[in-house]
Amino acid sequence: MTGFATNNARLSSGDDPAMRKSARQKSLHRKREVARAFGNAASSYDRYAILQHRVAHDLAQFIAGKRVAAPYLEIGCGTGFLGAALEDHLAGIPCLFTDLSLPMVARCRERLEASVKDASFAVMDGEMLAIAERYGLVAASLVFQWFENLPAAIVRLADCLVSGGRLAFTMLGEGSLQEWRVACDDHGGESGIPSFPTARELEQAWPGGGEGWVEEVRIPRCHVSAIEFLHELKAIGAHVPDPAHVPQAPGKMRALLREIDSKNGNGENGASFSVTYHVLYGIFTRNGGAS
Repeated sequence: MTGFATNNARLSSGDDPAMRKSARQKSLHRKREVARAFGNAASSYDRYAILQHRVAHDLAQFIAGKRVAAPYLEIGCGTGFLGAALEDHLAGIPCLFTDLSLPMVARCRERLEASVKDASFAVMDGEMLAIAERYGLVAASLVFQWFENLPAAIVRLADCLVSGGRLAFTMLGEGSLQEWRVACDDHGGESGIPSFPTARELEQAWPGGGEGWVEEVRIPRCHVSAIEFLHELKAIGAHVPDPAHVPQAPGKMRALLREIDSKNGNGENGASFSVTYHVLYGIFTRNGGAS
């Protein structure tokens, strides 16, 4: 998972051409790594993405509070959770579903092509859109934490809105997976989890030319063990660590997991390893006509 403050600092390469080239190469490599991880998880995603399914439905409820204006663009569509939740509101609206991963786009197409009649599907980097179309609604669920420069991406996506159009999204916030961070720290390991923005930091990222608001919720997720927690992350493709993370040797990681699970009772007698997801819900409306 890619962070907020961490990546903003990393992208500050000044005017040095060599540093800018190096930053671009690292960025391209990471995007390929993320796309590959999610692509490999496309077949197992629906089974394990319990939190992602819930958050997509919650976001759909926020969106459906007002009429969905055409056309519709979805960033990081995954296997189609959000599109399916919005299905009734997308009738007759031209829709473009995009994802960085080709296998994810294919799964989304399988889920939505028959029910969302005016839909197109494309492999696309939602952080660096290069399209001239303007949209009445741009939406993304649990995608923005993967962006390398979140404020710039928000400005870019807001520029894709028609007057009165909305940008609606969810992302991980500060405090997400804190239990895993603490467990790793307590046992001499590194979590690989980056920093995520606070609600206030996200509010400060809103561009001019419109108004935005942020809500936040903390959602616990219980696992039988820390091993199962990591297995779930891999099964949904969300196991790519912070770019600065130095992976531990397999033997050391196995020992770390045994220590953590031993402390938590190894899943016996109802014991579990729980983590909390701090989810930020953001809605930005561009000035202009009614949405």
